[in-house]
Amino acid sequence: FYHRLSFDDPAAFAGLAERLATLRRELALPPNVLHYLATAPDAFPGILTMLRDHGLAADPGDGRGWTRVVVEKPFG
Repeated sequence: FYHRLSFDDPAAFAGLAERLATLRRELALPPNVLHYLATAPDAFPGILTMLRDHGLAADPGDGRGWTRVVVEKPFG
């Protein structure tokens, strides 16, 4: 699934967390998540903070599955 959002909007990340919870519930999905970041490098820290603050970056030891973040290297 693809979910586009404004990376400086906390409500957007709350909406993403809700959408993922709904998908997991409706489709009986495992709690594993891959976040693919295709944005400017200066935005990465803020995005990663938002993911953490909204429970979207699982701690590997918490039993909630894995979380991966892929950072697309910008060219140009």
